[in-house]
Amino acid sequence: MSSGESEPFGTHEDEPTAPELNGAADLTLHELQSVAQYLAQLAVTFDTNNDLEAAVYYYRETWDVLNKCLSITGQSSPTAPDMEAKRLEYMTRAQTLMDRLMKNESNRGNQSVNSGETSQLLRAECLLREALDEDQEG
Repeated sequence: MSSGESEPFGTHEDEPTAPELNGAADLTLHELQSVAQYLAQLAVTFDTNNDLEAAVYYYRETWDVLNKCLSITGQSSPTAPDMEAKRLEYMTRAQTLMDRLMKNESNRGNQSVNSGETSQLLRAECLLREALDEDQEG
């Protein structure tokens, strides 16, 4: 590889490799399960690295693919309970992270307002002191 070329995604040893997605409608159950596993690995990696938005996205994508798997196998399949448990686990984790994201956004908004208010109060206090000093001087 030349110095100007970038390495293709999924070629690092510690990264999961993407399953082939040739025509998503034509994927077999086994291929869908591979896709779900790949997406789940990405979700966990982003979650571990505290990239909450990406983790939420991949947990939801995993949930969606597992829904497709369940629609193929049906609820009576021997693997259905495990897939259902994982599906619910990933959706619960996505919701937990979404709640955390919303709380972080809310806190950032409150900090902005508070710092703006604090700045205005400090300025008002400074102007009041200057005015009192000038008043004492006549």
